[in-house]
Amino acid sequence: MSIDHTFDPVSGLKQLQDEVDANLSGLFAEPVQWILNGGGNIQALLDQVQECLPTTISTEQAHLVATWCCVEALRRVPQWETWKIVQKLQDNSWFIENWLIDVVCVVIEKEPVKKQDFIILAQAVISETDCLFLQEPTEENQETRPIQEKLSWQQHDKPLQEIWWEIDRSYYPSYRRISDWFYVLTRLDKTQAALTLESLKNPFLVQQLIARVGMLEDNHTHKSWQYFMQEAPAAFEANGAWTGHILAPLMLAWLRSYLLRHTANYGSTEEEKAQSKEQIKQWVSDNIPTISQRSDAIPLLKRWSAWLMYRLLVEGGDKAEDVSSSAFVDVTLLTAIGHLFTEKTPNLAQVSPDALHWEHWCNLANGSYWAQNGVAIDYDYQAFLKE
Repeated sequence: MSIDHTFDPVSGLKQLQDEVDANLSGLFAEPVQWILNGGGNIQALLDQVQECLPTTISTEQAHLVATWCCVEALRRVPQWETWKIVQKLQDNSWFIENWLIDVVCVVIEKEPVKKQDFIILAQAVISETDCLFLQEPTEENQETRPIQEKLSWQQHDKPLQEIWWEIDRSYYPSYRRISDWFYVLTRLDKTQAALTLESLKNPFLVQQLIARVGMLEDNHTHKSWQYFMQEAPAAFEANGAWTGHILAPLMLAWLRSYLLRHTANYGSTEEEKAQSKEQIKQWVSDNIPTISQRSDAIPLLKRWSAWLMYRLLVEGGDKAEDVSSSAFVDVTLLTAIGHLFTEKTPNLAQVSPDALHWEHWCNLANGSYWAQNGVAIDYDYQAFLKE
């Protein structure tokens, strides 16, 4: 089947709404009900769509209407079971797979009163997906991705370090459809999005949801990342012990990963390197100060900065000015954290109860780095040099 990639589903749906005086619900009531009754055959849906129209329409228009029918079914019964039916149709339709969220946004724009239905649906889809991770492994489910992720996660005896590393570095969008719904939820109700996000237990799912909305820009500022960082539950006790909450550490790990993806290529020109360096510094200065408003700011930043120093020492401090190196990102982050500590000075000699063997030494190294580089932090770096 030939696909006209120039066809715009957004303008196409708006035109259709105008042509039928927005009475799509009445015109396509039967196909929508067919979906709700469990219909999962895409060709049968297209046939029903065509039967509802007085004239023949193009392939793209037919698939657009079919996508709208899926959206309307989801709106009418915003439940997990409806979503499973629509997923079957998505599996067999490039159009529904790629147009569904665009159509949702057009429907909400045209009829804002329907917004709450999609908020309920998005919360249900995300929460039920997380519940799959919480199931006990059985012969029936042990090969499913959520259970495989659970088994993988349970094998880590140092889960916090795994989070700092970024738990899934393959960037395979295994939760792309779910993250699309989180995008919708974030746009419609950021408060409910934050509550939903902090309730999740599957770190692989959380990481991909963060990635979907992490740098949504409103007026050219990174408000989504900042908002979720401020709202995330306290991740560390005052003594530095990890509470087990995964959201804040995952958000920090994702921010570093985001910065790394914007470092310069080795073949970049000097102008491109300068632009990359300035952009990374700007992102860090825009976002890191947000963390200082958290109740666990000191232990959170202390634990993360120890890992950043660990990575810097592995990468090589001599590469700190090389914008194509991870060392540049880590130094930029450490410098920003050091400036925050001028107002909230941590006890770098205190060892967290669950600290790894290298963290104490890296804390001392950080203190020395900040003191020697002009960050006004009260620290006797001579003690570190002697050690």
